[in-house]
Order: sequence, then C-alpha cells, then structure tokens
Amino acid sequence: MLEKKGFLKESRKRGSGRFSFRSIRPPIRCRRLQIFVGEKTPGPAWSTSRSAKCASIPRPLPAGFPETPLRTLAFEWLTLQNPLAQFTEKRGALPGQLRPGLGMSKRIMDVLAFLGKRTRQDALLAFPAFYHNAVLFSRYFRFVNPEKEGEVLAIRRTFQRMPIKQLAWIVHLNCLRTEDGSVYE
Repeated sequence: MLEKKGFLKESRKRGSGRFSFRSIRPPIRCRRLQIFVGEKTPGPAWSTSRSAKCASIPRPLPAGFPETPLRTLAFEWLTLQNPLAQFTEKRGALPGQLRPGLGMSKRIMDVLAFLGKRTRQDALLAFPAFYHNAVLFSRYFRFVNPEKEGEVLAIRRTFQRMPIKQLAWIVHLNCLRTEDGSVYE
C-alpha cells in the first residue's frame, strides 16, 4: 500500500534506501506501525503511527455529522520524520519534533484515507498533539468540536503573516492569551 500510494518512492527521494517495517499489536486495542530506514533499530523511525478502530466518536456531534454511530480509524499519534537529517539554523524544530519532518503530509493522508476505505471505516479520527498539527490536519479533516476549529483557524488567520513555526512555539510556550487574559490551550 505504501508503495502504491507513492510514500516509499517519495521517501527514497529524501535519501533513504531500504526500508524495514514493524507492526506491534499490544494488549490494548491499538496497533503501532513503524517504518525504519535500513534495519529495525531502537533509534528514530522514519514514520510511527498508533491507530485503533473505534466503535464511535464522541457525542454530541456538530451539524453535518451523521447521527448514526460511525466506525472510525483513530490515529492517536503520527510521526513523519527523517532520521537521516538534522535540524539546521534555517530549518529548526517544531514543538514535539525530534528530527526534521518529511514534508509528505499529503502522501500520508492519501495512505490513511486508502487504509480507512480498505478497512470499511466511515471516518478517520486524528488527535493533534500540538497547534501546528491541528492547523495541518484542518486541511484534510473536519473538527468534531466546531468551537475549537474556529479558535484554531481564527488564530492562524489573525497571525497569517507569522511563520507557522513561530506561531506554533508561541502557542506551545503558553505565550498566547485569550481575551480574558488566560493562556490559550
């Protein structure tokens, strides 16, 4: 599937040669998939995801979502990083990054959508851990909470001239305040 959707081809362009994979199904309902450059090592993987099939998503749902329970494929975390690269002065880390990203979000979203269709899910569900993840996911997903969607997009629109990296750190370091002076979360 990764080859068919062009993920591995694009990864090879970024300096990787051979890949190895590890899929782990712990006792809980999640499955973890790791893609390594070369042999499986304890070091950073090219990509790591943890996913689970969920019977339904939280209620109440905003307008436009079906009322019937949805079968979802939930992604608790997704890491796309290049373990062969280092951060530079020009290209520093975003909050939570250990290695530079791959710049392949569109490719991985195609893979995830394909996976959702193959497993006959009604929807994909993602949990962005950082502000910049929420902004990125907003290109591909609808928020379950429309108020949070409005907040995330309004902040981005308000600071549209600011690089996303700078804004991500402002949010992460609790430097952004709401109208009442409290820290934005």
